[in-house]
Amino acid sequence: MNSRLPLVLLTVGALGDSFPSFAVRELAPFKGGVTVTEWLRAHPKDTLATFPTRTDGDATEDWCARASLEQHLPDSSRAVRHAYFYVPPLTLRSTLPAAATPDTIARQCVLGAMWVETGVPTGLEAGRLAAATTGALTAVYGGEALPWPSGDLPLDATSQWNITARLLADSSLILSGAEAPFRRRTPRVAALTIAPVSGLNLPAEESLAQRFQRDAESVGLVAELAGLEQVDIARVTQPERAAMRSAAVATFRDWLTAARKLGPSGQATALVAADRLLTIPAVQMYFQRDSEDSIPGRVPLEALGAGFEHEHYNDEYVYAHTWLNQALRLDSGGRGGSLAFVSLIEVGFDTTGSCAAGEDPFQQVIDRGEAFLPTLADSPLQARLHFALGVAYTEIVGLAAGMGDYSYGDPTSFRPRASAARVKALQHFRAGLALERASPAARSAWRISWRLAAGLPPAKLYFLCIND
Repeated sequence: MNSRLPLVLLTVGALGDSFPSFAVRELAPFKGGVTVTEWLRAHPKDTLATFPTRTDGDATEDWCARASLEQHLPDSSRAVRHAYFYVPPLTLRSTLPAAATPDTIARQCVLGAMWVETGVPTGLEAGRLAAATTGALTAVYGGEALPWPSGDLPLDATSQWNITARLLADSSLILSGAEAPFRRRTPRVAALTIAPVSGLNLPAEESLAQRFQRDAESVGLVAELAGLEQVDIARVTQPERAAMRSAAVATFRDWLTAARKLGPSGQATALVAADRLLTIPAVQMYFQRDSEDSIPGRVPLEALGAGFEHEHYNDEYVYAHTWLNQALRLDSGGRGGSLAFVSLIEVGFDTTGSCAAGEDPFQQVIDRGEAFLPTLADSPLQARLHFALGVAYTEIVGLAAGMGDYSYGDPTSFRPRASAARVKALQHFRAGLALERASPAARSAWRISWRLAAGLPPAKLYFLCIND
């Protein structure tokens, strides 16, 4: 954004000492890759906070440092600017920091978002000031207008906002808006810019063709390993329900019938492929209703070994990953069984999403995962298992810090295990990252590891399940 500096200066000069001028001036230095240390050198009056300390498992603020400045404008209003810093992106050359204080770790983080705000007396004034701020930012930065899906503004989950969003050429976003006045007496006007490193950007919307391609790659990879015919995902996710069910059931029947000739390992891999296909939302949705509309589809799948359990909250039938468990029994020491086991452990053995693994799922992941790890020879599966084990040990660190709820709200029983669990989590994350760095699991492990290295709990819990 610094290439726009001449235009920034002209705009600030035209606006005078107003909040729109303040917003343009303060957002102008936004530049990806700037570390906390570099920022504080250029902004010595800022106050620094490191790592949010929430213990309720809310990961909406997963930053590692925030540099803040408060300024009184000539109209006596108070304006605030926050610069947020995040764990650097994971690359092939990235190395995890050594254990250190939160301040030492945080100073290695990089700029990922900037926020400015001011308060105004009424909602009407907030609307006018927000429009002026949006106009000033658009005049300087341009960008493509972007619909924002809700009234939630990143980095502020407590209020509803009327938001204008623009996408910039460097994939950053500029957002501005007025706070809904009924949420507080003096509504705020805010503007912020966020870069992809923050993780706050909206995920790109997938077209139907893109979704089919992604799903086909996921299923096709395993189907290929089993020697099965490639499935046309689009054919089994066409809009008409009866035709879709018929095509899907035929595919499952063909696969699992053909797999009987492949021996235990081939059968197990075919079951994993079938499991992946059935868990694609566009496929599963046609089998889960508690109505005559879905029953004709579930009955033949149940005859093939697919199990469904009734989920009373949403009054629907959820596929319980019975094909994975069957694959594990068929080929516990082979490739198909290993695929099944790793798929199960990544969800904490919760096959229905309704706490099917019972109490302490993270302990099941640790006990079963540590025992299974020496049997794996496949590097990608080893990496996935290391990441799952790292997350499970991280869960103990979080519970020891008071994260969780109900009976888990008491951290006493977890505190004696926290130090060793932190070490084990980092060991597994390092081992996984040594094997692969391209997956979402790898990127998540990378970010969690920075908090652990700083002696902090994770931003959220992953395996803990409370079914009331």
